[in-house]
Amino acid sequence: MILEPGTGFTFDPPGVAGSGFNIFWDGNRLTGSDATRFAEPAEAARSGDVGVAPGEGYVLNVIAPRVGTVLHVRVPGVSGLGAYTIWVPPGQDLGNEPGPLIFDWKP
Repeated sequence: MILEPGTGFTFDPPGVAGSGFNIFWDGNRLTGSDATRFAEPAEAARSGDVGVAPGEGYVLNVIAPRVGTVLHVRVPGVSGLGAYTIWVPPGQDLGNEPGPLIFDWKP
């Protein structure tokens, strides 16, 4: 998935969104909408290193992702809270200049 600066993403149904999104990418940071929260990021050099989403610790509303990390996200939905995992792979520049965010995700 690629998020360009100024776009959001919804998890259910999945896709890029200009409004009604769960997370928003400003080119440097991800911001959760409404009650969407992130847990502290963890290192994950490969997608297979992602691990299991934690049961608690979802306290961050804004996060600056780094390459080679995994972000766990808790999102309010119609049927309660959903937990999703975002992996930010190496090979992209998330430096000082706003740019796209490339990520993989899974429920």
